[in-house]
Amino acid sequence: MNNLEQTGHYLHEVIHFKNKNGCIPANSVCFCSSVSGDYYWVHFREPILGMHNIKLHKDVIDNHGKIVHKSVD
Repeated sequence: MNNLEQTGHYLHEVIHFKNKNGCIPANSVCFCSSVSGDYYWVHFREPILGMHNIKLHKDVIDNHGKIVHKSVD
């Protein structure tokens, strides 16, 4: 497992989804607030399926998202 695949890599990061992916519209932005195994709880700027807080699998972020703000720890 490389550093990018480590659990928690996206924790406290802002993620941009440039293209539509399933129920996530193009140009969506979210903040990853917590991690649970291979899933991240994220808060979208605009509601997705009527909700701002959604649990996403890390593969969705790995394959379709991009970090736009890197936190400084």
